Amino acid sequence: MFHITPYVDNHPWVAQWRMWATPPKERESRVPENALTQRDDRPKPSLERDETSEYSSHIVNSADLLEWFAWSTRMPVIGESFRTDNFYMSEVDLSTPRSVLSALSRQSWIRLDESGYVLRRVEWYWGQRLVELSEDWLRPLERRFAAQRWLDLEDYITLAGRMNELQVRYYEPPQGRVDLSPATNISVKFPLATLVQNLRGLRFLASLSALQRRQLLSGEWMPANTLTIPQRQRFQEALEERFPPPERLLVIDFPYQFSDRREMDALGRALVISTANLQPVDAPAFRLQFSPEKPLRYALKSPHGAISYAYPASDGAESLGQEHEQWQIRSLLEQLKQQPDSQLYLVYTQGYTLELQAPPAQRKTYYIFQHRSTPIDPRTLEAQLKSEEKPDEDTQTERP
Repeated sequence: MFHITPYVDNHPWVAQWRMWATPPKERESRVPENALTQRDDRPKPSLERDETSEYSSHIVNSADLLEWFAWSTRMPVIGESFRTDNFYMSEVDLSTPRSVLSALSRQSWIRLDESGYVLRRVEWYWGQRLVELSEDWLRPLERRFAAQRWLDLEDYITLAGRMNELQVRYYEPPQGRVDLSPATNISVKFPLATLVQNLRGLRFLASLSALQRRQLLSGEWMPANTLTIPQRQRFQEALEERFPPPERLLVIDFPYQFSDRREMDALGRALVISTANLQPVDAPAFRLQFSPEKPLRYALKSPHGAISYAYPASDGAESLGQEHEQWQIRSLLEQLKQQPDSQLYLVYTQGYTLELQAPPAQRKTYYIFQHRSTPIDPRTLEAQLKSEEKPDEDTQTERP
């Protein structure tokens, strides 16, 4: 693997920025040791995330840290920040402004000028600017999500369509691994995973006309031969894998089974599919199907950010599935007793499934789903378990 950092790090231009920055010892001597805890002129900024958010509460954006620093020291700040410029809360001691500034300096150059201003420039800012998503795109979506707790499909389609190819390559997770994408640490107040998991599919939908998208809502298959040349290119990009599947690399002449873990995350189940049962594809086509809101799973969030899940048994599930659900719920309740500061939620899901196919056997499915969490009382689950308990047959003898 080739890294350019050692070469850029020694560039005279970077050395100029280092000379511009105030040395750490001098910087510390000019910053208060303890943070203010109360001010009458302006409210105290909050670094807490919405309690119903499914996103990491242990990550904070540099803009929020700069605001906190300015409030807790009364020192004016002029700083640069990006949505991807984030820190772990464990690295910062908010009671000590020097700790906050020290954490910020790990990813930036900081200068305290003669007039008392704190100036900040993000390291490698020229690269960050290339992939930063516009505030004009993100803020309206954040306001809409705060009001509705859901975004519309058109919101995601519009955002994906605005992104350039460099931004798409940056945020798109390798091999579908969202946990490896830079988007896992981007600070937005709406479900961004819905975007990055489905970027190619959403960009294909963005290439369609408003009339074509309305026709798609019928849930019926639409032939790809009706598409324009640019739309067919987006269709092919959405259908192709970034890395060829095994059948494109090896000759696999025997049937095998597979399941899609993204289906599990979206719908709470993942069907096992056998290639022996798949019918050959006659012509390129695509369809979009809507799944209305429904309970997906229970989630237990610890104060440290760890999350445990329990999935309700699906409708009509056999007794074994119901027993497994009861075991999962008991496990969550036991964890809650051990960590009473944890919070229990019921997570709902809703969204769209976009399917694409082409001869001879190419298939790709995008699960464009969102999640919404609602706090629930643990006693609700306890009562549910009691109502589902099987009566002891020995104590239920019939009386004459």
